[in-house]
Amino acid sequence: MQTLTKRFLVLLACTALTSVHAQSVPDPFSITLAAKTATVKRGTSVWVKIQLTNNSAQDLDESGTINGMTGADPNLSFKVRDEDGKLKKLHKHAELASGKPINRTIAPGETLEEEQDVSRLFDMTEPGSYVIEVSRRASDAQKDKLVKSNTITVTVLP
Repeated sequence: MQTLTKRFLVLLACTALTSVHAQSVPDPFSITLAAKTATVKRGTSVWVKIQLTNNSAQDLDESGTINGMTGADPNLSFKVRDEDGKLKKLHKHAELASGKPINRTIAPGETLEEEQDVSRLFDMTEPGSYVIEVSRRASDAQKDKLVKSNTITVTVLP
């Protein structure tokens, strides 16, 4: 019985150390999102500004293929929710569209700034408020952490 208790305590200690270590590892980059215009008229493009800052000591690969259908950065994942919390994508499989390859790297401490038209990705034609967030994986590995931006709200007027 004592052996089982000791094993349990060792396992508990290892789990606690792993948890503390995972929480203390800073994100390799940060994403800041801002609305180019917080209020737009129905049918107008909704543009956002994105700042991707490399907080690590290594270069951050920001290469990919810009989607020909949407113009979207392939490394970023957008979420746009309406007032009911519904996600309203325009294209079911936009990732299948052809595109234009880009090769770019963000050096340690540098910031990449870009603008994206999220209304080319999501149906934002109905008047109301839309909450927008963007995220990116910490690396190409699917298991790696998802780094999220702040959320912003854009209002579409009739």
